Amino acid sequence: MSLNPRLVKESFAVIEPVADKAAAYFYGRLFAENPHLRAMFPPAMDTQRDRLFGALTRIVWSLDSLDGLSSFLGELGRDHRRYGVLPEHYTTLGNALLATVRRFAAEVWSPETEAAWLAAYTSAADIMIASAEADARTSPAWWTAEVIGHELRTPDIAVITLRPDEPLPYLPGQHVNVQ
Repeated sequence: MSLNPRLVKESFAVIEPVADKAAAYFYGRLFAENPHLRAMFPPAMDTQRDRLFGALTRIVWSLDSLDGLSSFLGELGRDHRRYGVLPEHYTTLGNALLATVRRFAAEVWSPETEAAWLAAYTSAADIMIASAEADARTSPAWWTAEVIGHELRTPDIAVITLRPDEPLPYLPGQHVNVQ
């Protein structure tokens, strides 16, 4: 496999004008291949499709500098871990992505283009998986906590105090998503 950013970018440029259709097709392929993955996503997919295409755009246009892209991919890998994404899910994701690009960039598709996409995806997925695995050695994917305080400050603002089951490392000023 040979990483060829030019071929990936040329084929992606064909897809960008039809991003909404391509993203919808991608998720259709993804859920058809592995219906259990649907439970990992919100019922309304509009925002999710936008996020997918935003991340994919950033990755594709940054392929010339994989070193600079590594921190973004590492963050994505750690973030996806919180949603239960496992290393074996990346194969299904890659299959859906290749099928989508093949369909929507058919006019420029070739065996070389497929090899370039496969190399790019494999490199990105490897970084994401390694980052998630490294993160798993030092912290859980998420923390469970007990609500021990709820103070209504105004009709729209409350202070919630949580006691996590495990130590939660943080620095003053950081935020944490609560669900």
